[in-house]
Amino acid sequence: MSILKNAIDSIELGVEDYQSNQTKRLLSAVRNFYAGVLLLFKHKLALLSQDNDEALLKQQVLPAQEECKIIWKGKGKKTVDFNQIQERFESLDIKVDWRRLKKVRDYRNNIEHYYDQEKTKHEVVRQYISRCFIVVCDFIRTQLLKDPKTLFEPTIWYSLIKEKDVYEADKKSCSESLEKLDWISDLTFRIFNDFTCTKCGSDLIEPLDTSKKDSWYASFRCRSCDEKWNYEELLPLACEKESEDDHVRIKDGGEPTFAYCPHCAEEYYNTDDNVCVNCGTEGPFYCSLCDNAVPICELPLYGSEGVCSWCCQVRMKDD
Repeated sequence: MSILKNAIDSIELGVEDYQSNQTKRLLSAVRNFYAGVLLLFKHKLALLSQDNDEALLKQQVLPAQEECKIIWKGKGKKTVDFNQIQERFESLDIKVDWRRLKKVRDYRNNIEHYYDQEKTKHEVVRQYISRCFIVVCDFIRTQLLKDPKTLFEPTIWYSLIKEKDVYEADKKSCSESLEKLDWISDLTFRIFNDFTCTKCGSDLIEPLDTSKKDSWYASFRCRSCDEKWNYEELLPLACEKESEDDHVRIKDGGEPTFAYCPHCAEEYYNTDDNVCVNCGTEGPFYCSLCDNAVPICELPLYGSEGVCSWCCQVRMKDD
């Protein structure tokens, strides 16, 4: 049986589990659907390996000499995991919505290892299956050059379309309600809009009262489980969700997602967008003495002195 057939079968099993609406099978629905997506990706790697023994599928790929040529061969039986697939796709310039898929992966890991009945509600599982489905359709069209509709059983296909439409209508309603508020920055709105409920895992977050235009004074609730937060409670939770992959960023030599803001002195300055989601202060920041960009780790010093550490040391010596 081909990897592609396995992938489609796994996704269809996930839909059948979801349609049963039994709690145990809802767990299986997410598991099967997510596994099917990874199999689709592995099918692409197998195609790119061509006649080279499906080398790109293996976790370990080593050079070998064959007929005076250097070729790459996979070693062992272990195939690539999520992170390795992402690395190889990025190296091959294959575009995938990793942000959306990582949320599905984290949700799957959560219900797999830390079973929580609140997180396995039918409407919550619908959201994650819908997110996966969007990734699946885009990948099949752009990378496998096939019409996804032709790969699935008709009843499964139309069921997926229906569930996606229901979720997208709910998400659009929540997003439009959030957009009515006045936000300190576009990024602040985005991380609130992307936030997934800490109780049930849903991303259907909406304000309780849109008549309060200033987001600072708004309260929010999860449409799926009715969990509630005020702005000050939700901001750190949303930033924590945003920076979940910081260990990978830092390991690879990057900056953490958030650093201390030199204006409000809170750890809400986003190093990707150069804006503080708490007070709206925008960067980057430059030393008032040497005009060089101030490193992220030195922003607290910049807040009090307006200079980089080097200029600060030189000035102290001169004094």
